[in-house]
Amino acid sequence: GSKPVENQAMIDTLIAKLSHPECGLFIGDPIGDLHEVDENDPSHMNAVIRVLKRIARQSNVACMIMTHSTKGGTHEDRVGNMDILRGSSATVYKARMAFTLMGMSESDAENYGVQPAELGHWIRMDDAKMNLSLKGEQMLWFKRQGVKIASGDMVGVLHQEPLTINTMFIKMRIAGLLIDNMIATNSSTMQITQAASFIRSNEPLWATKTETEIRSRLEAMFGIVTEVQ
Repeated sequence: GSKPVENQAMIDTLIAKLSHPECGLFIGDPIGDLHEVDENDPSHMNAVIRVLKRIARQSNVACMIMTHSTKGGTHEDRVGNMDILRGSSATVYKARMAFTLMGMSESDAENYGVQPAELGHWIRMDDAKMNLSLKGEQMLWFKRQGVKIASGDMVGVLHQEPLTINTMFIKMRIAGLLIDNMIATNSSTMQITQAASFIRSNEPLWATKTETEIRSRLEAMFGIVTEVQ
């Protein structure tokens, strides 16, 4: 119907189990599997969050929920943005803290010196909302790893690993590609328009950029000055 109905028997069961002294955290992953209400209805989602808060409070545990995000938008606009939550914003506005989990972008790989083949191995977590503290400026990086469990099966896990900015990585990659091409073609010079076209075709991290963007990057990267007479 139009009004959510609480499953009190299930709520009581959860509270009883979570009240065990060794329980400290309740994770609902994803939140969509915890209810059958309209996720786009603010009043419905307010009801769901109220129940989760009551369960956490009465069980004396922390509560974390996972949810999916909307599609579209640039990677830069999505990281650390709590408004990309799918469904009603009531879900995230009722939370004290929120984070985004995103894959590594080509721009990230360029900035941190990650090889293109490993781009899909990395995940970043950014602060999206902090009610009780300031949002952090630095993201946390996690790398996908395979771990063998007792059954002998391999399962994927995320392992936190440090990454630092490497400003020389992309410059050395681009310079290496241009030098190799000039050696292969027995050339001592290359027009910047030719260089931009070549890089776009041969550098995966810049494959989605336009040749105009690449030319601008090359000029800034190598201190190229162009003159028109």
